[in-house]
Amino acid sequence: AAWYFAPDGHVYQNLRHGFSSEDLAAHAGRKGKARGGNGTLEVTWATGKKTSAKLSRDGTGFGWDAGLFTPVEAYGNAAEVVGAYEGGESLAGASERAAVAKRMELRADGTFTWNGVSFLTTASRATEISAGSTAGSQGRWELSGFSLILTGDNGTVFRGIVFPYDDAKTPAKPDRMFFGGLMYKKR
Repeated sequence: AAWYFAPDGHVYQNLRHGFSSEDLAAHAGRKGKARGGNGTLEVTWATGKKTSAKLSRDGTGFGWDAGLFTPVEAYGNAAEVVGAYEGGESLAGASERAAVAKRMELRADGTFTWNGVSFLTTASRATEISAGSTAGSQGRWELSGFSLILTGDNGTVFRGIVFPYDDAKTPAKPDRMFFGGLMYKKR
């Protein structure tokens, strides 16, 4: 998830599109105001509910409320994001499952292909629901700060937060890309 701890003390959880003032104003997810002291961080959410937990520093990042937070930087230039990636997620609980897998290729000529597969199943005593889909798109891509903008050949525009994430133990630099809420591994 992409969180933003703004210099003015505001906190935004699960940002989707970017960090501009327009993106922050339009954010429909959780947001609040943070304040720290005595080794704790407290966030008062827009709903009035407060979350307070111990803050533990770890290098340049920190741990808070059962989460680990790592600072990120934007890609230096568009050439750094060029490549083929795979990513996905799988969620499960009781009798419910959801899986998403995606493949993306960002080419140096500014074109992309993006393919995905998803699956959902849930069951209760009265109902059973199962669904699946495959889809793909292609078009042009553009990098703008922390945003990757995909414009499909059909005119559909998808813009999501993007940043490199690296594991220093691997030869690829960077070896992962966060985009639109998913972590992708460079192939």
